[in-house]
Amino acid sequence: DVYKRQADYTRMRDNPGYFTEYGPYTVKVNPLPPAPAGFNGAIGPFTVDVKLESTSLKAGVPIKLDLTLIGQGNADAIGAPDFPEIRWAHVTDPERITEEYILFGQVAPGVKKIFRYTITPTDAGKHTIKAFDYAVFNPDLGKYEEQRFGPYTVTVALGDDESGGMIVSNESVDIPKTSMSIGNDI
Repeated sequence: DVYKRQADYTRMRDNPGYFTEYGPYTVKVNPLPPAPAGFNGAIGPFTVDVKLESTSLKAGVPIKLDLTLIGQGNADAIGAPDFPEIRWAHVTDPERITEEYILFGQVAPGVKKIFRYTITPTDAGKHTIKAFDYAVFNPDLGKYEEQRFGPYTVTVALGDDESGGMIVSNESVDIPKTSMSIGNDI
């Protein structure tokens, strides 16, 4: 039940307001049609975009890849894409960034959700980030909207010095040892 309080502010002491009962209401919820492989819970009118920080990389130097959704919907229900496996780099689980977003011409605030992957190349050469799909269900259209992102071709150069760079990770990583010299520099 929904209650609404209405008060007469000019005569607040004489008229404290009244309560009116509304409802009950019946709500019909239609099930979603069978989902495509790239669907991870995004329901609403969304635009989806991917930005790769660079295609010229250095071994050991991390870069970012962002998948960004902007639109109207439940941000908590939006899942990360099924990101392709990369053997030539270490990829972190995505950082999840959610912001309120005011869409031009809209009264109600929307949402901006970013899935930020940190990619740290480990092998020099020309490599590919395979294409991946992402789908949203747009209730205004009554159907899924699917997009394919990639493939992305990148070139990984060796670092400027022998120490390489830094690997950003949120988990344990095995780093192959190449050579080490131990001595006294006196």
